[in-house]
Amino acid sequence: MASLLRRTIVLGLAVLVMATMGCSKKDKKTNPVVPSLTQENADDLVQQAAMMIATDQGGWLIDVQSALESTPMEAPPAPLARRLDLVPASASPIVRTLRDSSFTRAGMNYTFSMSYADTVDSTLWHPGVTTIDAVVHATGTLNSTGFTGFYKHDGDPVTLEWFEVGADTVVCSGVGDDSLFTTFTPTFRTGTRYFNSTSFVDFDFKMRRDPVAHPFPLAGEANAFMFADELRTPNPSDYTNTLEGTVTFVFDGTQTPLVGVTNEFESTDFQYRYRVDLRTGAMTRQP
Repeated sequence: MASLLRRTIVLGLAVLVMATMGCSKKDKKTNPVVPSLTQENADDLVQQAAMMIATDQGGWLIDVQSALESTPMEAPPAPLARRLDLVPASASPIVRTLRDSSFTRAGMNYTFSMSYADTVDSTLWHPGVTTIDAVVHATGTLNSTGFTGFYKHDGDPVTLEWFEVGADTVVCSGVGDDSLFTTFTPTFRTGTRYFNSTSFVDFDFKMRRDPVAHPFPLAGEANAFMFADELRTPNPSDYTNTLEGTVTFVFDGTQTPLVGVTNEFESTDFQYRYRVDLRTGAMTRQP
């Protein structure tokens, strides 16, 4: 239910952005039919989505990894465990404890505000914790060979749930609102591309509790609903066209999951397929 609600909200935001973009460009005709994506269009969308998720570049997968790193695997010390056993969960209201942190990864500056929901006590971590929420803000520069761009990321909320002391997997879900102003060399052709892009991300997947040893999602998906303004020059007002499409990451526990592209939000049939490296953002085409 929570995932469905998030997806509905994200789709609503996507439709609103489409309407706004259509009204703001006087030279763009309103057309209810989303134009088909060419192979090159899909390449450009995926290259941007790949950089915005890649952990070595400061991408948004860091949200989940960092939240997991703040949830220790160990049970509380024996005296605390015994004290907590004396207070049944049903006898206490839900208590939330907070932790704030900030750090820099690659060229991105991250700020986290985390809350721990439990039903027993206000200690930072113990068996009563059932859910962790994180609100994330990050800004900075994505900078790799042939790719540079200013990236702004808001993750609100990022939720981890269904874990107990000793459990080795966690359900991770959330939404993200990203923007990217970028210049890059296309992976599969020559030339230079300029984009001013917006991406609304909705994710729901499982991860291992230890993100250092197991940094990538085991199963599940992330859908990036993208609106990418093509520019003639690195000037946001030098607009020429808009690409609209959904980039879907199909996680499988590996560093290079399948990624599919379609320009229909609810379509399950990928028009184009890729493998993307979740660390570096490198991509390869798939048949």
